[in-house]
Amino acid sequence: MTTTTTQPQVRGLKHKIHQEFFDFIPGFEKQQAEFKKEILPDYEGRFNKKGKGMKGDEKVVNEKTSKFFPAKDDENRSVPNTGAWKTIRAIERVKLADGSEFLFTKSDLHGWDALGEPVVFFASYIGKWTKTIWRFKTVVNPKTMQPEKVFDGVGSQEQVYEIPFTKENLSELWNQRESDLIQLTVKDEPTGNVVDIKDVIPQKRFELLRDCEFDYLFKANYIPDAIKEEMRKEALAQGLIGGNVSDYTSRQASNPKNVYE
Repeated sequence: MTTTTTQPQVRGLKHKIHQEFFDFIPGFEKQQAEFKKEILPDYEGRFNKKGKGMKGDEKVVNEKTSKFFPAKDDENRSVPNTGAWKTIRAIERVKLADGSEFLFTKSDLHGWDALGEPVVFFASYIGKWTKTIWRFKTVVNPKTMQPEKVFDGVGSQEQVYEIPFTKENLSELWNQRESDLIQLTVKDEPTGNVVDIKDVIPQKRFELLRDCEFDYLFKANYIPDAIKEEMRKEALAQGLIGGNVSDYTSRQASNPKNVYE
């Protein structure tokens, strides 16, 4: 028996296949719950159940069985052990103001519709969600002449992270990568600055992110000074950082790539 669509079996990766319904984005429900805690104007009109687990999960979940639809073969028969799964395209290690560190991902969710056709949904920032703090004010009800608390908009928002940075948690996420070319970064939450982990060997980039102190990675101290200087010059030449290009001797006439030394 041959199949027209099969689930990817990338060497060395561990994509867990879910047949029973699984909520891939639990933060979505938690974020919705912040709205449900208060009586907000037109809540039901602006928010609904679509997007639970996978956006448009009505396409990939059999509502009668609460199971993900399987792939189909050339004879329209269900392929055993198929369902929905996640692949990770980026992992970020973030350090908060209090020094705690967490992980979150950018991922793709994969499934099949009722006809066995593939469905893919990009899910940004799995592992964190936004907690909304609502603002209220006290007014006098003109009918009762009694003070009442009424909704007055968004007061503030807080990012809630749910995957603590540990070697074990990072390894589990790494094993779900969609390929060795995924992006690995560190982010300083107070400043919002993000730094890529750079190395030509994917496994080395992973080991750096897993084993090194945050500040060591954030300052790119694992990169030799000579290479960092060349990277700085290239960034300067491309206008990515400030500075005076005339500080360097241009080789534009002989080098079309606009490299400076």
